[in-house]
Amino acid sequence: MLVVSRRLNEKIVLPSLGVTLEVVGFKGNTVKLGIAAPDDVKVLRQEIVADVPIIAELAAPANSVGLFQPDDSISPQTLATPDWTSGYSVDLRNLLPASAHSRLRALVVEDDHQERELLAGLLHMNGCECHTAQDGLAVLDYLACHARPDLLLLDLGMARCDGRRMLAQIRRDSRYRGMKVFGVSGLRPEEAGIATGPEGIDAWFPRPLNTRHLWATIRNEFRNHLATD
Repeated sequence: MLVVSRRLNEKIVLPSLGVTLEVVGFKGNTVKLGIAAPDDVKVLRQEIVADVPIIAELAAPANSVGLFQPDDSISPQTLATPDWTSGYSVDLRNLLPASAHSRLRALVVEDDHQERELLAGLLHMNGCECHTAQDGLAVLDYLACHARPDLLLLDLGMARCDGRRMLAQIRRDSRYRGMKVFGVSGLRPEEAGIATGPEGIDAWFPRPLNTRHLWATIRNEFRNHLATD
């Protein structure tokens, strides 16, 4: 393994692949990498494919951004540490298995970009048609312009138009009556002031997120939408 140290805006080039990696920012103990790659080169974060096969038709955008942790010099000793990925709120030991394509339409609402893309990637890998929104206001805009999703996967602790306020607006609107909303949060629903049931969330999943449990619940709830090849 080649270990290199890079400063902000410095790059690493893989000329035989036509791939360029650039350090584009720092936040806390994480480093953001910009990755430019040809269309035929698939770019996926390791946590998405760690325990599942890579599906040929799923490719990340050429400008995908990934995360390394804990700093800009990742040593083999660091990578060998069992808890080096502990900053993620998805439990990397519970990744979803790949499955057949489904007719399930999902909308992931999460204000953290990395969490949002990770959840969307996991649903995509199970064949769902999945869109994303960064906060409650973006959800309301989306719902006004698109077909109603079957499932809303909602972060309850967003900063702008939080989950509780957005959920209250949706539940008051007859157009969305019966739409399933699954909450994801480090807080229990009662701690967030959110009811469970038809007037609130239909299910709640604590962080760190056990994605196997999440998918099992989705599969059970939407069995009529899912392919049964």
